[in-house]
Amino acid sequence: MQATLIATQSLVRESRVVSVGIFCFVVLTTISGLVTTYESRDAIHLFRLIAAMFVLIATLFVFARFRIARPALISLFLYLFVFLYATIAASFSGGLEISGQSMPVDFLISLCGLILFCARFYESGRVFSDEILVPLMAYAIGVCLLTLVFGGFTLDFPPRFVFEVASDEIGREENYSLGITSFFIFASIFASIGFSRSGISFKGFIYFTLLLFFLFFSFLGGGRGEIAVGFLMISFVLLKERKIRAIAIAVLSVGALMALMVSWDALFESVVVLQRFQLIFEGDMSSRDLLLVNVFGLLSDQPSCLFLGCGPGFFQKYYDYGFGFYPHNSIAEALLIFGLPFLMLLLLFSVYGFFRYYKAVGRWDLFMLFFLYNFLVSLKSGYFFGSWVLVVGIFFFIGVGLRKFSSYDSSRRRLITKSDIC
Repeated sequence: MQATLIATQSLVRESRVVSVGIFCFVVLTTISGLVTTYESRDAIHLFRLIAAMFVLIATLFVFARFRIARPALISLFLYLFVFLYATIAASFSGGLEISGQSMPVDFLISLCGLILFCARFYESGRVFSDEILVPLMAYAIGVCLLTLVFGGFTLDFPPRFVFEVASDEIGREENYSLGITSFFIFASIFASIGFSRSGISFKGFIYFTLLLFFLFFSFLGGGRGEIAVGFLMISFVLLKERKIRAIAIAVLSVGALMALMVSWDALFESVVVLQRFQLIFEGDMSSRDLLLVNVFGLLSDQPSCLFLGCGPGFFQKYYDYGFGFYPHNSIAEALLIFGLPFLMLLLLFSVYGFFRYYKAVGRWDLFMLFFLYNFLVSLKSGYFFGSWVLVVGIFFFIGVGLRKFSSYDSSRRRLITKSDIC
């Protein structure tokens, strides 16, 4: 009896270490884009360092205390192989001159995330438990308060973010931030999940209030693509839950009615994101359409990249672009990095694993929505290996797709325990 109690306490401690590691990984992958003033930049660098330290400690803990499941080993070895393949291809094509500095950091962060996600799934049956919602909401609220304290947000009318660092870097006043928009959309999605789980209750009211609060901040961030993706995903989360569907429809209807009654001329002058959406209708795609044309031009001129891949960084080297002028589309960039045959295999097995994961957990869970949001946003922003959540998710789902769920009892919704780990 005493031995069983000690073993149970040990498992709980191990699970908490992995939970802390996963939470710190989320912080590490979301906090970078929150820089506003120089004071906030210094604080964010410190928080990133602390989060990275805890992620590394949790990863080493997994290696020391957990037996690695065979599907997890498949994910890890495949990730190592793919990264090595991309590095070799980039060294031959010359792309390593452009991407070489960022690749070691990208490799290490994604590797740690993959290990932690695999450890959690093959230990408990899911990557993100519902219990992570509370610390995530606290994290988002803390970001709001720190931004206000560091002078990154003004309460004047209309309220707005102060992008001091970005403005100095580009030599003019910056009025939007994709990182800030993405962070608060991410927080809004998780708040909508909390609301859908809680239903009509005091707890549900708190989550609904936070949802509106974070959506307000995301609109002030000004990132149009992130807001469009976030709105679709939040609508999906709210409308699929029968117990709150009527409320969701009512809120969306009231929002649409208010949009019809508002003074659009005054609104356009004060809300940056509306001005940026208007630019899309005027044909301004922020050069993303031209970058995609360049991708197909490169493939036409260099057919070997289509079949074998040319590695990361070759696109910028070929057109004599700086590092920041990557294709801005994860699929197009992956096509250049790996070639069409390799890319098709990655897509096929990751999509298959995505649905196998859904079958295992029995519903749309937090991790699936987190990954899906990052994937959809990666179709217009971010370079491939630097999209850490995307990379981790792809190889995690590939491992899930290749495992057999014979140990999962779908009738009882039994979670996978350590006895299931090979």
